[in-house]
Amino acid sequence: MLQANQIDVEHRFFGESVPDSLDYQYLKLEQVAADLHRINGLFRNIYHGKWISTGISKGGQTTIYYRYFYPNDVDVSVPYVAPLNLALEENRIYDFLDTVGTDECRMKIKALQTRLLKNRKEALEKLKWFAKGAGLEFKYLTFEQAFEYAVLEYSFSFWQWGHDCSAIPGNDVALDSALNHFLSVSGLDFFGDESMENYASHYYQAGDEMGYYGYNTRDFKGLLKALPEKPNPSAIFMPGKAPMHFDGQLPKKVAAWLETQGNNFIYINGNADTWSATAVRPSGKTNSV
Repeated sequence: MLQANQIDVEHRFFGESVPDSLDYQYLKLEQVAADLHRINGLFRNIYHGKWISTGISKGGQTTIYYRYFYPNDVDVSVPYVAPLNLALEENRIYDFLDTVGTDECRMKIKALQTRLLKNRKEALEKLKWFAKGAGLEFKYLTFEQAFEYAVLEYSFSFWQWGHDCSAIPGNDVALDSALNHFLSVSGLDFFGDESMENYASHYYQAGDEMGYYGYNTRDFKGLLKALPEKPNPSAIFMPGKAPMHFDGQLPKKVAAWLETQGNNFIYINGNADTWSATAVRPSGKTNSV
C-alpha cells in the first residue's frame, strides 16, 4: 500500500534479544526508545524518505513512548490497540467492564464466572487433567490460584478478543461444555510457568513504568479461596516476585504531551476491546485521529 521498506525491530529483553543475565535496570522505556533511535539513525543513511512507526499492543505502547522521547524520528506514528495506563491498577478498566455491551451479556459473563467458582471442586478436578495433558506447570502460582486468576480474567479476555455473547453457556449446559468455552476465552496456560517466563519483561515494565490492571472482586465475595478479595488481585506478575516501584509520572507526562503536541498519530482501537478503556483519545488540539 505504501510502497515502502519495512524494518521489524525486536524489543530489548524480549524474544531472542535477551542478554545472558537479565538486569532489569536496563529495561526502561527511555532505553527502549533509544534503541529505536539508534536503528533509525543508522538506516537513515540508506532510506531518505518519510518514516512511519507502528506496533500492536505492547508494540503500540512502544510506538507512543518512542515518539515522546524522539519526536522528530518519524513522520507518522500508528499505534494499534495501545493502552496508555496512568495507574498501577487502572480503574478505567473496571468502569469499562461495568458498561460494555448489553446488560444481558454482562450478566451471562458474571453467571459463568460465578458458576465456575461455586463448582470449583469439580472444575479443578477436570482442569487438572487438562493441565496435565497440556504439559502446564504451576510453580509461580499454585494451580488453584491460576484457576481463580483465569476465572477473573475471563471478562477482560472476552471483550479483548471479541467473543460472541450468544456462545456463553448457561447453567443448563454441562460443566464440561462450560469449561471448554472458558478455556477457549481465558486459558489456564496464561497463568502457567511458561507464560510467566515469556511475559516476565512485559510484567516488569508494567509494574515499573507502564501501569496495568487488576481484577475487581466485588461480585465474587466469599467465592475466592486462593486469592484475596481485598485488595483487588493485580494482573502484574513481577519476575522473581520482585517489588513494584511504579510512580506513574512518565505515562502522565506522555499523556499531557500527546494532548497538545502529539501530531501525526493514527490511533487504531477496537471499540469493544477492553484495552480501549485506556486508549489515547485525540484531544482536538492536534491533528491526530
